[in-house]
Amino acid sequence: MENVPTIQIEKTDGCHIYLSNLSLNTKFITSKSSEMTINIPFGDGEYKEYPIPEQLKICLQDRNNLLLYQMNHRVVF
Repeated sequence: MENVPTIQIEKTDGCHIYLSNLSLNTKFITSKSSEMTINIPFGDGEYKEYPIPEQLKICLQDRNNLLLYQMNHRVVF
């Protein structure tokens, strides 16, 4: 498979996903899961690991909007 558009992870403890260069735009949907990482190609046959956040912060902005923040991780590609 050349391109993976979406990966869904449910009720999983410990999941390591390795993507190819053709799948760097993959969308992830997770629920009730922990210890998840995304590994992307970096250099010659090596991978760089990024954790998928397990904790989110949700704030009521006003009567019509919720704000969603990921906690403890800052990921920049």
